[in-house]
Amino acid sequence: MTNDELIDKLNKSFPLFRETYDGDDGIYLVFGGFGSFFADLINLYGSGKVEPRNYFYSDVELIYNDDKLLIKEINNIFEFVDDLFFNQDDEVKDILNTSIFEAIMGSDYSYNLARKYLSKETYNHYLEITKRVI
Repeated sequence: MTNDELIDKLNKSFPLFRETYDGDDGIYLVFGGFGSFFADLINLYGSGKVEPRNYFYSDVELIYNDDKLLIKEINNIFEFVDDLFFNQDDEVKDILNTSIFEAIMGSDYSYNLARKYLSKETYNHYLEITKRVI
């Protein structure tokens, strides 16, 4: 899958992210913004708030003000990550590592949600990338 195809897949899968993202179109920048967006969704779910940041999107608290919508989107993102992890090459895994896994690491909420929603293989890879021992 080319970088443009990956970005198109992300945009089609998560139109709310695409509507709020106002950054550059490079693969690592788009997926990096998406990783930060995902980290904010996880923090919103876990703590009920998002720390102010200067990223390329805004208003996640307003968009995801319903817990059912929020957890559904989190689950969808984990499914998307699983799909990319199993169906792609090392370059795509590097994008996941640097743009998604590193963005969400360090939050106990992320580990708990990842354990719940990721496949065992992807979850173990996430633990390896973040050097977390459970």
